[in-house]
Amino acid sequence: MRRARFVARPRRSMGEPTLPLINVVFLLLIFVLLTSVIERAPPVPVELATSATGASPEGTAPVLYVAEAGVADEAAILDEDGLRRWLEERTPQRVAIRADRRMKAAELFGYVNVLEAAGVGDVELVVLGE
Repeated sequence: MRRARFVARPRRSMGEPTLPLINVVFLLLIFVLLTSVIERAPPVPVELATSATGASPEGTAPVLYVAEAGVADEAAILDEDGLRRWLEERTPQRVAIRADRRMKAAELFGYVNVLEAAGVGDVELVVLGE
């Protein structure tokens, strides 16, 4: 009986394992998603003023965006009647205003007066700290 001879093929190099790299990338992605704060863009463009000493208010007060384009809540731009309806529906005791830094103080205080006339006790101005 004759024996068959098989030629052994050279071993293929396995290279670097990619599974640990994929695991790390997915863990980083999950970490970023869990720690990120996703915020809707306001209906009116607002660039906040900066303050070296002031702190931004914290809490869950309803937010109004005030810019030269008008006043808006999180969803839509409000006209005068819309602002009154917004105040009547929510009857907030506290409102946070995110005002554009280019707003004139007289215009901004006009909105503050409307809020105070509607019964809002605390009107807070949101600023960026340095």
